[in-house]
Amino acid sequence: MGSCGQVSNDRDLVVALSSELMPGYPSPNCGKKIRISYKGKSVDVTVTDTSPGSGRYDLDLSPAAFDRLGDRSQGTLYGVTWKFL
Repeated sequence: MGSCGQVSNDRDLVVALSSELMPGYPSPNCGKKIRISYKGKSVDVTVTDTSPGSGRYDLDLSPAAFDRLGDRSQGTLYGVTWKFL
C-alpha cells in the first residue's frame, strides 16, 4: 500500500513522487494524473505513493509505466518530461 492509501501492483500505471511534492497525509497530489514523455513516447500515470529518497522532480514509476517509455535494463531514464493533467 502506498502513502495515498491505495494498493497497486507492477501492472498498474502508477507513480511515486518525492517527499517535497507529497506534503501531508494524504497528500493533495494523491490521485492526480501525470503525463510523462520520453523520446516520443508517453504514458499517463496516477500518483499513489511517496518516494522519500528521490530528488524533488524525480519520478519513481511502476514497472508497467516504465515499460511504456523504455527498457527496464536502462534503470534510469534521463531527459524525461512530465506535467500534471
